Amino acid sequence: MELLDLELLALHAPLPELGGDAHRIVDDAVAEYAAERAAAPGIVAFRRHVLGVLGAELERARAHGADEATLTAMRHLTGVLVHGPSVRARELAASGRAAEFEAGLEAIFDIRVEAEDRLGDQRDATA
Repeated sequence: MELLDLELLALHAPLPELGGDAHRIVDDAVAEYAAERAAAPGIVAFRRHVLGVLGAELERARAHGADEATLTAMRHLTGVLVHGPSVRARELAASGRAAEFEAGLEAIFDIRVEAEDRLGDQRDATA
């Protein structure tokens, strides 16, 4: 993915409409994109952990005769529980505090963000 800024656009398609509001909109979008990138490794590690636990519990529930409605409810509950921390991770990342989220994952769940998660993120940024 390539990020285009207003200056690059203005060089190729000068438009008088690209005023202060356009710069603000682009700046906001860039900040949101950067926060998503910073939060992604922690969110991926958290979801990987939670979905692993869910998979084991679904197998256990099936072995004990759980019906499909119960399994669906378990999946739904897991999604609800993962949503809040994922939103918080993005909020922290937006204020430059993504490392705090990752430290919390390690302190509470013993989840460590894997080096390959960060390397994959860097490869994406250079592609």
